Amino acid sequence: MHRPGYHSDDALRSELQWIRALGEHGVEVPEVVNTGGGALFKRVRMGGVPESRQVDVFEWIEGKHLGELEEQFADDPRSLARIYARVGEIAARIHEQGLAWPRPPGFV
Repeated sequence: MHRPGYHSDDALRSELQWIRALGEHGVEVPEVVNTGGGALFKRVRMGGVPESRQVDVFEWIEGKHLGELEEQFADDPRSLARIYARVGEIAARIHEQGLAWPRPPGFV
């Protein structure tokens, strides 16, 4: 659930499209769950809240926060180096995908 004015509808739709495209490129991302009507997100109104809110849903990916891993392996520099090498690999895949990906119409 997004705070009001954080993203325009077009910007949120674009972000969710890009997340899907990253997954298709082999980057492990949470799967975007479409609404019952097939949209990427829905605007919802709730009692006591003056404006509608954008709501989107993702599948869960099991994992740990990077900070937790840093604490866990604080005395193991080789493990930390492997973790950060993996982060670098993921960043490179995201970069490669972003360079090659043809943006869909309306992407912002």
